[in-house]
Amino acid sequence: MGEIADALRRARKGASVPAPSQEPGLRRLPTLPLSAPAAHAPPASPGSKPALSVSTLEPQNAGVILEPGPNAEACRHLALRLRNALDERRARSIAIVSSERGDGKTTVACNVAIALATLSREREVAIVDLDLRRPAVLKSLSVPHEAGVEDVLLGRATLDAVRVCVQQPAIDVYPVVTPQDAAHELLVLPQMAAMIAELERRYATVIVDTPPAPLVPDATLILRHVAACAPVVRSGKTRARSMKRLLECLPRERLIGWILNAERTTPFGYRDYYYGDEPSQPSRWAIGESR
Repeated sequence: MGEIADALRRARKGASVPAPSQEPGLRRLPTLPLSAPAAHAPPASPGSKPALSVSTLEPQNAGVILEPGPNAEACRHLALRLRNALDERRARSIAIVSSERGDGKTTVACNVAIALATLSREREVAIVDLDLRRPAVLKSLSVPHEAGVEDVLLGRATLDAVRVCVQQPAIDVYPVVTPQDAAHELLVLPQMAAMIAELERRYATVIVDTPPAPLVPDATLILRHVAACAPVVRSGKTRARSMKRLLECLPRERLIGWILNAERTTPFGYRDYYYGDEPSQPSRWAIGESR
């Protein structure tokens, strides 16, 4: 993991831009898209009546954590770290990215969204699938569906027509129903910018699942509109060469941290994950599926 850590460290240093004169102790925040709302502005209501509503989730993905216990608490710690990082940047949207399929990106995105929902007093969290080529959120969370995000981008449906409202935890799911081979063509449409702006207006936190960045241009196109990103790295699987290619694809000013799927069982039977700003000094969390 040394090469990957070095690559991540260089990316963090590369993202540092000399700041103009300012008060000591303050650091310059990256410029965000105009669609990003102010941090103090409360989220608007999610909208009119959703197309579908379910009482709870029944995920097919065994890694999605719903039951109370140490794993769920660890997820909440991770989610809070990410949300605090977003708050510092006055951002409401974050893309969970990876260099390869199988790094656990969708599982992390689902767990972070669910954990944040359990920490919210109102309906403040949404998870949006923007892996248009090989969508996984719908299958992972096993929610009903009538239309998908692709229909919004194609102008065939409104956001509320694809919104799946989960009562417990209080989370809204925006799935992709029909895979799109020409996903890049949809991501450059004006509807894409409008959709992200509307989601940021409705929710305090929008979690976006994306395709592996080096494989197709989709993640780069998505990050034109999403305010921040956090790469998922899988120990023993993610190659340093792939991680380097990933970092070359990402706008470095959007990087707010990294999530390492250490895939090592602790004495308590949990997977190890790490989250941190600098690869040399990560914070350790036990998170993931029980064994």
